[in-house]
Amino acid sequence: MGKKLKWPEDQLEHIRVWETHGSKFHKDLDFNFDVISVNEFVTIYAEKVPEDDVVKSDTDRYIRCFHFQKEPNKPHSIPFKFVVKEGEIFKETKARLEKRTGIKGKVFEKIKFAVVKRSMYSKPTYLEDDDILSDIATDPEDLLGLDHVDKTPRGGFWGSGREQPIFIK
Repeated sequence: MGKKLKWPEDQLEHIRVWETHGSKFHKDLDFNFDVISVNEFVTIYAEKVPEDDVVKSDTDRYIRCFHFQKEPNKPHSIPFKFVVKEGEIFKETKARLEKRTGIKGKVFEKIKFAVVKRSMYSKPTYLEDDDILSDIATDPEDLLGLDHVDKTPRGGFWGSGREQPIFIK
């Protein structure tokens, strides 16, 4: 794959590829996945892994994140992975999320963050600044939800179609 991307083989470990369906994280893809197996109803994303978004200790781990508006069953925008640092208060986690998402100022301040149990996708547990994400999102299937207005251009049921989309940097 590195040859097709014109990317040095030794740098491929710094690329993350994942598959989504309906603005929900579906699965991680490795560089040996067979393109013919890709379903026509999924979207594939790739990104250079941000330096700050690498698990660096035995206690750090990734959590899958997604955007929704009021109800977790109304996802929008691009889902992404994010490092959960053991014992970090959520106020510090939010600062890292602001940098990771590139969402700034008043727009970022309007986002409500919640842990969502993947099996339920319906009852978010909203987080406060003094909460510790690693203590609340304990199941590997737990998701971090970003509850905010859908600003994707598709509009649809949840967006106006006139606002700028949110991209993960």
